Amino acid sequence: MNKDLVKLVDDIDQKIPGALDRLHQSIQKTIAKNFCTNCQNETDPAKYKNKIDADEYYISGLCDECQIEFFKEEN
Repeated sequence: MNKDLVKLVDDIDQKIPGALDRLHQSIQKTIAKNFCTNCQNETDPAKYKNKIDADEYYISGLCDECQIEFFKEEN
């Protein structure tokens, strides 16, 4: 997981004031540049295999490849 993303999530876990807003702002800035919040690769949601994956990108900022890793089911 991206170290900056880990720090933002850790700040939320530690209940640091404004942490959730900082995470949201970071995700929105990354989306606006068409990059993944995790792997930092450039991405184009219009080329994703389905609309659900593209919609998820606009929520989390995760590219389709990182979504597979983040949302895979544990056995």
